[in-house]
Amino acid sequence: MVTPAPILRRTVERRVVQALIGQKLTISTAEAGTVGLVAHRISSVPGASACFAGGVVAAHTHGWPALALSSAASPGEVASLLRERLQSTLAVCTCIISSDDGTMRMALVGPGDLQEWLLGPWSRRPTAYQLSSQVLSTLDAWFVAAFAS
Repeated sequence: MVTPAPILRRTVERRVVQALIGQKLTISTAEAGTVGLVAHRISSVPGASACFAGGVVAAHTHGWPALALSSAASPGEVASLLRERLQSTLAVCTCIISSDDGTMRMALVGPGDLQEWLLGPWSRRPTAYQLSSQVLSTLDAWFVAAFAS
């Protein structure tokens, strides 16, 4: 009996990587609250090395100064600094602002552009994986809107 080859699902991280590569963009991540899962899920897609510049993870936003990123800890400022340091086209930053319900701020910085989202609140505190899915879905929706033909 021949075992069929696994079907490659068109996951949200795969769509994000394909959009980055298709637009010749690179991305870096700064994560607090998603424990590096956004970077992990992007970099796990085959071919992602063409678009993933790198990332940093802090357990809490008070870890940003220790990472020499920002004393202000604003997600937009952190994303801007990371984009500059890693020389990526885009940078995304996530941080939890409510440990009770998992409400998270997300910023995406690109050339001359800053987008910010408030993700949540939720009725139950989401897991880090659920939060990373929300971040990737938001990026996916941003690509669709930004590059619709």
